[in-house]
Amino acid sequence: RVVREPSIRELVDTMEDHGLGCALPCVHLDHVEGVLLLPRGDRSEALSGTELDELGRLADSLGGALASALAQRRADSHIHELSTLRREAEDRITALEGELDQVRGQCDVLGRGLAEDRTLHVAYSQSMRRVQTRAIELAPLADPVLLVAPAGSPVLPVSRFIHDRGPRWKAPFVVADCSAAPPDQVARLLFGSQTESRNGWFQSAGGGTLLLRDLPALSKTNQARLASTLGEPDAEAHESDEPRRVRPRIIATTRAPLDELELRGALDSELAKHFMRPGLTIPRLSDRREDVPSLALLAIDRACRVLARDPVGITEEAMSALVDHDWPGDVAELELIIELAVAKASSKTIGLRDLPPLAWPGAEEDEPLTGTYIEVERRLLERALLRSGGNKSEAARMLGLKRTTFLDKLRRHGLEQRAPHDLGGTAVG
Repeated sequence: RVVREPSIRELVDTMEDHGLGCALPCVHLDHVEGVLLLPRGDRSEALSGTELDELGRLADSLGGALASALAQRRADSHIHELSTLRREAEDRITALEGELDQVRGQCDVLGRGLAEDRTLHVAYSQSMRRVQTRAIELAPLADPVLLVAPAGSPVLPVSRFIHDRGPRWKAPFVVADCSAAPPDQVARLLFGSQTESRNGWFQSAGGGTLLLRDLPALSKTNQARLASTLGEPDAEAHESDEPRRVRPRIIATTRAPLDELELRGALDSELAKHFMRPGLTIPRLSDRREDVPSLALLAIDRACRVLARDPVGITEEAMSALVDHDWPGDVAELELIIELAVAKASSKTIGLRDLPPLAWPGAEEDEPLTGTYIEVERRLLERALLRSGGNKSEAARMLGLKRTTFLDKLRRHGLEQRAPHDLGGTAVG
């Protein structure tokens, strides 16, 4: 043999040392995937051109096969890594859910205090004392409770009072605003979704209390389904082959009495049967004016803490204006007006001029809507927010707007932070 190319002499010598007669690269897409080595054996003559061509085609085929095998190996390795990461993430989620349940339980205990010692935060008037007495009577029962209350009234503290005084006080207390949830998502939010492995409000309130605010806002289909669910001994509240059964107690709020809702066709007849037991009616704030001073002082204290400013007082003149106001937005309107007044007050005392015009004695109910279109629209939005006590869903209904349209207008006028956000479904305890 004669090797004239110095760069391959070492390769040829190595092949002879190992008894190899041929080495062909296995190439795929200009990338060498391996080398095909053929032993010399007893053969002394060189390979013919035909043999080399056949071996070349074989090497090319092997190159493609090797490339596919290596790609599959890399894919399998990547899938294994992803599976490992997924298992680790699922384990982490499970651990975090356990920690979250523990924290919720701790917050529930901290926020609750001794249930036996709790009373409604303000119940000086005879009408609210009757509400408290009736709430104590309803607390130990398991039947659904209907809470008839005007917009902006304290349905949350009254409902929480019933929950805390009953046998379910250690279990979750979940608040769900039926009017704030998107109509096409209410069923999933209420009953859960197996396809998304997502709990609904029923699962979140398992063994505790589920407060359904503005019950008539549910569609007739969802009302009928809710009635069917409540008719089960153990409420089936999840769409799955192996349903989880939970037994939350239902407290539902409405703006009108049960008979009026049925007469208007606003409530499913079967669902109404579950609320036949006499419930609770919260009086309007304008019908219990003796509670206004205490509510105002509580609201001032809360607003000072929220706004991170030193405590402020209120003049007798300003307090009289609050007592004399009719409060169409009830307690929520009072709390919002107080927060605005605390933010505006430049001294250590809230004066009459720190209160929004709506609360001034003698303020015109329907002031002339003068100015540009944008100015008039902004005033209408602000007035609706005040009258609804910051409830954006209620404010949108007052103006005859869709909630999404109302929220869009708030954003355009920079008013989206002027009132508390509605709750779609919140675990309070």
